[in-house]
Amino acid sequence: MAQEKLRLTMPVDQFSRYCAVIAPVVMRVCCYALLICVSDWNLILAHGQENAKEVPDNRDPPIGQGITCWGHAGGKWAVWIGRPCAPFDVDSDSLADLAKLEQIESIFVYPKTGLKASDFAVLGKLKCVRRLQITWFGDDCRELIVHIGKCNGLESLSLFAPKLKANDLKWFDNFDKLTELFVKSDDISAEHIHTIVNLDCGIQALRISSYVGDNPTFEDLVPVFQMDKLTRLEIDGENLSESEKRDVIRLLGNCDVRMTCEVWSEVFTRL
Repeated sequence: MAQEKLRLTMPVDQFSRYCAVIAPVVMRVCCYALLICVSDWNLILAHGQENAKEVPDNRDPPIGQGITCWGHAGGKWAVWIGRPCAPFDVDSDSLADLAKLEQIESIFVYPKTGLKASDFAVLGKLKCVRRLQITWFGDDCRELIVHIGKCNGLESLSLFAPKLKANDLKWFDNFDKLTELFVKSDDISAEHIHTIVNLDCGIQALRISSYVGDNPTFEDLVPVFQMDKLTRLEIDGENLSESEKRDVIRLLGNCDVRMTCEVWSEVFTRL
């Protein structure tokens, strides 16, 4: 009976030891996640002794509500505008406050921030922006692209804009350092693709996608085969047959071709 009782109590003892070790770790992780989700901090600084700065007083934040900044090594900054999974109106004055951070390298704009094209005029004051992703912009894009063009060092641009027109893309010719481009609109037409191919900026990574219209056909993609510098192409391949998909891969040689509608995440993992 004693042995039988011992066998019955051993799992309980093991579970107790497990809880004693794991529970504090789980608690710390949950608390940290909760802090990130609900905190009103507007500035979280980089780790590292060389670039460490004092956390500002939350009663007088340097950046307005809805904007979160992360410090990078070398004094660079990554900025998130808006909130994930929910609408969050960002005040235009708050966006203008970004000019207080001199070395912003990456900017990610969540959907439904309520921002207008004119609010992005602050981009003209930010001289170090290399990566910009705007995940939803519902207004006319011409003025927005003009402001984006003032980021002289822009290398990677991701623009989700239902009203993006082929003629709007011609303004990308001013982006002489742009190498990565992801555009998504209500309808990506052959004219959109032709305009992108004719840009002088030397696109190396390209993704094109449509919200509601037809995705590119093989004929639409023919101009892309002329892009000598292209190292990666990502498209929604639902309008391509299996043989056409193989032809696209063959004709683009060493280019990394992806027939997918997934989010193009690799570009912005560097954020």
